[in-house]
Amino acid sequence: MYSPEVIQNLKNRIGFGKSSLPIEVDESNVDGTTGRTFAFYHRLVNPKNIYMTMDEIEASQTKFNAFLDQLKLDVTKSVLTELLHKNEYYRSSKDYSDIIIDKAEIFDDCIGYNMAITCIEMLISSSRINQQQRNAELKYDKLKIELEGFKDSKGNQIANGLTSKYSQAIKDASKILFPDGLRIRSPKVW
Repeated sequence: MYSPEVIQNLKNRIGFGKSSLPIEVDESNVDGTTGRTFAFYHRLVNPKNIYMTMDEIEASQTKFNAFLDQLKLDVTKSVLTELLHKNEYYRSSKDYSDIIIDKAEIFDDCIGYNMAITCIEMLISSSRINQQQRNAELKYDKLKIELEGFKDSKGNQIANGLTSKYSQAIKDASKILFPDGLRIRSPKVW
């Protein structure tokens, strides 16, 4: 359990950065409270690429900013679900709000890599017929390697992809949030 303020706090930590689009991106989507941008996690995560993958062609400034805000919210909730709700030591009766606020920086890599994965998947699966789609079709193999990494013929991991980096970020954050695991306290039986 955690408060809605926790979600908002985490959602606003990383921004999309400045845009070369003719429409203005809201300051809340440009700058994060940490000063980091999603391009730090992958260079393809920027407002222009996201705009080009939207279903609505020539979306208004209001709709585009709402889309970016919803994207950040969805990614943040996804990370919280993965990190907390799917952890075997998570207890729904305990309020984790304070520890999440105190250790908010451990969520940055999780949110950043999850956003990178989400945006690259949007590039691959865009239904828009435009330059972005043509580029994605031509570079599909490269984008899949960016996501999944590269293995040799024996199955050994040669290069980690974003999914591996995201999994590692989740593991690292889990170790901090749940350092000792579950402790069972009971009187001596013997």
